[in-house]
Amino acid sequence: MSDAAQVRDAPRPTSVPDELGFDASAYVAAAERARFGDPQDASHAARTARGELAALLRNVHERLSLRVRLREFVSLQSPRKWQR
Repeated sequence: MSDAAQVRDAPRPTSVPDELGFDASAYVAAAERARFGDPQDASHAARTARGELAALLRNVHERLSLRVRLREFVSLQSPRKWQR
């Protein structure tokens, strides 16, 4: 599947607030501008999209319980790192 199909076929942001309780429309709009918009504006739109994604991830992370965050931290650590 191409990148274009993935962005365009993704669930619309109106479903995100219903399912997760926050709005992803700013991220989706910036990502679409970066990918499909005017090439002169793509760099700015990509920076905006990264910032919006970071804000969404912070929002999700803040909603997780401490237990889930600790489990997430431990599961992401590679045992190979510890063997160096």
